[in-house]
Amino acid sequence: MSAFDKISVRQISTLSEVLSESTLLKRELIESKYLRNATHFQETFEFLQDLNLVEERAGQIILRGNYREFLGNFRNTQRPAQLVREFILSSFLNRATPYTGYLVDFLSNFCWTGDRQEFTPTVHERLKYSGLRNFLIDLEFLHVDPEENRYTVVAEYPLICSELQQKRELSSEDFAQILERKEQIGKTAEKAILEYERRRLSELPGIVDRIEHTSVSDVTAGYDIRSFEDKLDENGNVVPRLIEVKAVSFWCYRFHWTRNEIEKSKLHGQRYHLYLLPVVGIDKFNIERLKVVKDPYKAVFRNRNEWTCSYETLSFSQSEAPK
Repeated sequence: MSAFDKISVRQISTLSEVLSESTLLKRELIESKYLRNATHFQETFEFLQDLNLVEERAGQIILRGNYREFLGNFRNTQRPAQLVREFILSSFLNRATPYTGYLVDFLSNFCWTGDRQEFTPTVHERLKYSGLRNFLIDLEFLHVDPEENRYTVVAEYPLICSELQQKRELSSEDFAQILERKEQIGKTAEKAILEYERRRLSELPGIVDRIEHTSVSDVTAGYDIRSFEDKLDENGNVVPRLIEVKAVSFWCYRFHWTRNEIEKSKLHGQRYHLYLLPVVGIDKFNIERLKVVKDPYKAVFRNRNEWTCSYETLSFSQSEAPK
């Protein structure tokens, strides 16, 4: 039996509700309250432990990471189930867990068909992945067409699915296809931000005409778009806004930042902005969830309290010629 056969959004929502309403987090008490409305407490609690959201010490439940903040929001939401889906999906897909290998193995079967990622499983594969499949359906990450026996990744998640696929062994052709898709998404994101900037500055027509798509002509600039602030400086001059666009997954503002971009962000300070644009399809974005970060060298690179940095590639050079 799969570990996911006894896990559901409803159960996680019930446990989250109990935890959010309790001042004493004694495990025995929490379990008793939970079992009034749901089943499989042990499996649900262990799943949250595996996501590094809770732990148990001497019979007390300890809330970890951003789960405590989530529970604060959970108390005030009108959409508890949807909030749980978003939070658990982000935690499940965007961090290393005991399930990562199984998840990557499952997602490695998906291939691009037009602008969608699809998988048509065999009978054996349907059985092998049934628990995980059902959980991803419950999280609204996956859609299943029963008539054609086909699994499809929901449109909001093509980018994060591609990133997870890169954790497995890839042929050069598969890797090239993933990079091509990500490059396509990145270029389309830049065009979307160009239009966004033109709308933002629409009441300043003389300035709108001066917006530049810099990365088209200069890939070494360290930013993609040269736009402007909507207010003049104290001398009546327009103020440049240098924009680096990053297409990010719908629930996680994770991005890759090159050394050149970091150096340019340090150089330009408050004139430099990161635009983190959530992807909801190959050429679709959620502009309402756009995150604009001013002076990201200070706000991101130097701010490890709010942002986590991981190194995926390292560059080495020999300090002196070999003898």
